[in-house]
Amino acid sequence: MRTIALSKARLIAEHYCQNGLNKTKALEAAGYSKKYAGSSRGHALFDRGPVQAACSKLLSQSNELALVEVEEVVHALRELAFADAEEGVTNADRIRALDLLGRYLGMYREGLFVEVPERRQLDQEEMAEARAIARLRNLERLGGPEALPAADNQDPGGPGGDIMRRPES
Repeated sequence: MRTIALSKARLIAEHYCQNGLNKTKALEAAGYSKKYAGSSRGHALFDRGPVQAACSKLLSQSNELALVEVEEVVHALRELAFADAEEGVTNADRIRALDLLGRYLGMYREGLFVEVPERRQLDQEEMAEARAIARLRNLERLGGPEALPAADNQDPGGPGGDIMRRPES
């Protein structure tokens, strides 16, 4: 059995990685004939020491590079998803980053369901509390009670002033 030069072994290994681990295409790209590249003798070159060593070295290097890239991308997405508003990150950017992280973590697999609690009707006390909270939020948004005109300063939820009340017949 003839020995193969290290330079030729590296060339075969490079083409093997570039052609998606296809031995025939790698041998053709390295300069071997189509007939030899497709034969079992051609494929046997990959079992020889120098070619095998060169292939395993290149594959391990590419795996290490891919691992570093994945870690860096995940880290960058995490920073973007949880960034402060002062950093110029929009809500759309955050949502997209969280979506991509969720896909990476496999959260969108078929059959994965999240239970949604059952909706229920609010009683009178809870409705009054919800209206009061909504009024406070509106007042904060508008700049406080002094921002409202005097006529609108009345409590719409107070006695006789409920906007949502149906007319009595």
